[in-house]
Amino acid sequence: MLLDDEWVAEKPEFHFKTDDVIMSRKSNETGTPFNFYRSLYADDGAFLFASRRDIEQAAPVIFRVLKAFSLTMHVGRNGKPAKSEAVFFPSAAATKLLNPADIAQLDVDGGTISFSNAFKYLGSIIAGDLSDDAECDARISAASKAFGSLRPQFFTEKGVETRAKKAAYEAIVLNLLLYGCECWAISASMRRKLLVFHRRCVRAMCGFNTHTLRYSGDGGRRLPKHRQQRTLGGLKRC
Repeated sequence: MLLDDEWVAEKPEFHFKTDDVIMSRKSNETGTPFNFYRSLYADDGAFLFASRRDIEQAAPVIFRVLKAFSLTMHVGRNGKPAKSEAVFFPSAAATKLLNPADIAQLDVDGGTISFSNAFKYLGSIIAGDLSDDAECDARISAASKAFGSLRPQFFTEKGVETRAKKAAYEAIVLNLLLYGCECWAISASMRRKLLVFHRRCVRAMCGFNTHTLRYSGDGGRRLPKHRQQRTLGGLKRC
């Protein structure tokens, strides 16, 4: 099981000398020195647990510790959903025999934390079945929006050089499409989706579509050989 929290600092409890240096302030305030093992402050955090019992015991403790550091762990209250979420990762054998009690709401400080099938953590979607299909679909959607916003004025504009289109496509669209792909377990269906999107973008930049790639405009005759070669050459250059 995984618990994902979003933390917000309510009020500062510590005054650091670096604050004075950055803000060009002079301060004669003194305090009591203290040591701590490691600082892991971030606005998001994730905690792994081996069982439902572990997460039930640990969630209130995490809430209290964060509160001691003036950080708020968001839980659902008064009908408002929690920003903190939990995900259950069942084993392959337990998937078909899922116990509803395993994904029941968690009670934390009078509020609740719900289980979800997937959530976004550090820019990537983590699914309960540990597949990357949802992340792949989200990447394709983001890349498609970026390509679509620049399509009429840039990517399909005949006055823009192909080299410029290629550079912009690689810098913007491909980066959005393949963000985090180093960690994906790519399936055949994911690869097919990525290729379909990529080829559709390439055809648009080169001024071709599926119809013109297959047929001429005079009654559906096959494109002459030199037209086919020119089409393939244009796709290659893109």
